[in-house]
This record gives sequence, C-alpha cells and structure tokens, in this order.
Amino acid sequence: MRIIKPEELKNHNLCVNVIDTYITEWKNRARFYKYHKSRRPFSALFFVLSDMDLDYIEVSETGAEIKRIHAKKGNILYIPSGIFYHCVFEVRDGVKEASTCTINFNLFDLNGEEIMLDDHILLLNNQVNRYMSEDLINIHKCSTNPIANDRLRVNSIYFSILYYATRVRPDGNRSNVIKKAVQAIENEWNRNEKMERYAALCNMSISRFYQEFRDYAGMSPTKYRNYIRINIAKSDLLNTNMKIKEIAERVGFDDAFYFSRIFRNITGMSPKEFKKE
Repeated sequence: MRIIKPEELKNHNLCVNVIDTYITEWKNRARFYKYHKSRRPFSALFFVLSDMDLDYIEVSETGAEIKRIHAKKGNILYIPSGIFYHCVFEVRDGVKEASTCTINFNLFDLNGEEIMLDDHILLLNNQVNRYMSEDLINIHKCSTNPIANDRLRVNSIYFSILYYATRVRPDGNRSNVIKKAVQAIENEWNRNEKMERYAALCNMSISRFYQEFRDYAGMSPTKYRNYIRINIAKSDLLNTNMKIKEIAERVGFDDAFYFSRIFRNITGMSPKEFKKE
C-alpha cells in the first residue's frame, strides 16, 4: 500500500475499480456504525449534497477516538480502507430530504499496488458544485443499472470526479473575486456575453481570468456556461414539447447544429437520443 497525496495524483498513472455507489437519505440524528468494530474494506469518496452537518469520528481498534472531522453541505471527504469509524448526521430544520453520495472504490498503480490518498479520513479541498452533482448522478445510474453498467464509462466519470475533488482551491481572496464572474454567468446564462466582460468584473486580463476561473471551477468559463445551458435544455427536452431548434435558441445557441454538438460533448448523446432515453 502506497500513499499519494491528492495534490500529487496528477503526476501518476492510476487504475481504479469502482465497486459501487450509494445515494443515501438521512433522518435527523441518524448514526452510522457499520465500521465501528470492523475495518472498512475499501476506500470511498463521500459527498454531502444537502443542508446538513455531520461528524466523522475515526477510532482505534479499542474504540478510542483518534480523529474527528466536521463536515457540511458541499464538503467532500476521502475515507481510506482499513480504518474504524462511525458518524452522526444532523439535518437542518426545514430540510425535507438530506442526502449524501458515497463512491466505494479501490485505486491502484500500474503495478497493481493499492494507492491511498491518506491513512486517515481527509476533508478534501474542493466543494461539490452542480456539475459534479451531475456526474455523481450519472455514475450512480451507470453502476446500479445492469443494462447501463458500462465499466469504461463508470471509470471515466470516476476519474473526472476525482480530478475536480482533489484540485487545490485558490486562496479565499482570489475565490471571492472569481465568484463575481461565476454569479454573473449563472444569472446571464442565456446571453452571449463575451468573456472579456466577466474578466473586467474581476479586474483581470482575459488570459489571467481564464486561468483563475479554471483553478476555481475546474473548467473554463465558456464550458461552465455551456454546462448551465445544457442542463436547462435537458429539462426542456423532458418537460416540454418544444422543438430542438426552439430549445437551442432559448438557451443561447443561434445554431441548432452547434447546440447538438455541445449537447453530445457534455452528455454523450444527441438531444433526440436523450429525449428518447
């Protein structure tokens, strides 16, 4: 077993075996004791998707507390194999459904040696965003549906999630500056504003803006806007009788063929195929 810190993963060629995924609904003050007296058999990425608080308490073989991590909505934790722990969930008042997602996996190098990100529970740097949430839903569907269980697709989605989950976030001041552009893009998703406008909001050159945005969101600002547009288009395809050309225009694409190409790049299928499936 070898430990490779999250920030060093980009320098290594790795293989993964995604065992299963769980999207779990929790009740207030629920407790999880499955691995309190038995070792966790595999590693996991754990995502807090709802407005809730939880405490992960890592313990020794005798039950003595070793480490405690407090997590809340948006947090991502790495849980290594071989440890003992339990956790307590506190759901906020007024929250009807409190959900988390767990991806159980084993990570290996090319020689077959098991890779760990740490030998204790670790709170990762990045936060769950709406696009990572989409990937979590997709990997859950693929891994739990025998018909759709394409291992190549499952592994590719996993590495995409791992990549964004383990990126080192910029410092707080830089994050706050970029958030101005993120919020503006989210408010103006259907307007074909040039990215220079958003760079100006952050008082940055266009090249620096692209770099800082990628560091913050894990993707370019153009791709970020396209993800928003395609998610809205998917909802329109499922819930309205609008034609594809009409949906393309509504979400900001003048060319329906270009819209279909972007749709396929993001979802892996055409708008027609998506609606049919």
